[in-house]
Amino acid sequence: MRPAILILAPLIASLLTSGFAQTTSKAPEDEKAVWPISRSREPDTNLVVFPFGPRNIGRYDFHGGIDIYVKRGTPVGSILAGRVLYMNKSTVLVQHSDQRKTAYLHLDSVEVSKGDSVKAGDIIGTAGDINAKDVHLHLTYLVGPKRFIDEVESRNPLEILPHKTPPKPNVQFEGNSATVTLDPGLMTIRRITLACNDSTTLTLDYREIIKQGRKPRQNQNQSGIKIKASRPRRNEGNQRVFDLLLEPIDPEQNLRQVIIEDLNGVIISQTEK
Repeated sequence: MRPAILILAPLIASLLTSGFAQTTSKAPEDEKAVWPISRSREPDTNLVVFPFGPRNIGRYDFHGGIDIYVKRGTPVGSILAGRVLYMNKSTVLVQHSDQRKTAYLHLDSVEVSKGDSVKAGDIIGTAGDINAKDVHLHLTYLVGPKRFIDEVESRNPLEILPHKTPPKPNVQFEGNSATVTLDPGLMTIRRITLACNDSTTLTLDYREIIKQGRKPRQNQNQSGIKIKASRPRRNEGNQRVFDLLLEPIDPEQNLRQVIIEDLNGVIISQTEK
């Protein structure tokens, strides 16, 4: 009699190379992110007023999440399945795995309790303005081992939220500075590098800036680059945009090129002066 393992071997090999193996490797539906307001995979990017990264709120600020502007009382859903790790009267922290969490801030009401299990899209509260100047949802995506909200673990929520392909950043030079115009709802930048004529390269890495902690990340001088951000505005096409003004801190370093990488490290813009 042939050993059972030899009889089963062809069947196992067939399954591993067939659609069966591919199907079982797919992520379950509840592991795919939804947007917190639509509670679907239809993007709410037009509601994002302040993106992750540099912004201007009357002063310079390096933002550790995204701000979604809606009316008070608008239902807010968890963007992924998970368990409520922490909550208070205006904040919910949902754990999705050992290393992944999402936090929902400034809520007007909270509809879940610590320990509750939620599915993607389940309502966890309603939008408000507690500890904020105006009504909006602040959404933070956190990757790391901490079991509380610490924005040194923050990542851009667009790493996991479905979104359209962003328009190519518009880069304009003036003197020894460059202005980068961006859509706040589709701000998917990971790094910006200024290349100078003396072969110096100066790189802003958004993840590295956020890891510095709240106070150091607010410094407008980072990695040899002076950063300024404009308030959001409407362009000629009535689209919301904002500007980043970047220049080398050392006036001896003459700017010649701006290189922009997206969240996956892909170069999306490489503009010569």
